[in-house]
Amino acid sequence: MDACIWRANRDARRKLWDLLPVLRRNVYHPDFGGGYSLKKVLPALVPGMWYEDLPVADGSQAGRAWVRLVSESNPGERARLRESLSAYCAQDTIALACVLDILVRLPSSDNELRLPAPLNALSRGRPNSERVH
Repeated sequence: MDACIWRANRDARRKLWDLLPVLRRNVYHPDFGGGYSLKKVLPALVPGMWYEDLPVADGSQAGRAWVRLVSESNPGERARLRESLSAYCAQDTIALACVLDILVRLPSSDNELRLPAPLNALSRGRPNSERVH
């Protein structure tokens, strides 16, 4: 791999955080049904935000659509698959942003949400009136 691409990938990975451990440590809702996948927690934390109406509605479908997209020769079908995957990825991005917003506004039992340092900066300085109780 080209050194420039390797450095860009390394730098991008440093900016990513997995919200799963943060969520497991700080939040439980009976509607999670014992799971912590985005598709389980989203309806409980962000009522009304769903995937069911999308042509690609979960990660397995997204994987299959990607395989079809990269091997598809029909331009119309490629465009349809690309649009479906884009809508799914957009929904995932918005969903994660909504979950993160809720996490930074929820105090943990010790009144200090344990987020990775760069994310913890987002939760500082919020007035109590903005916190979700």
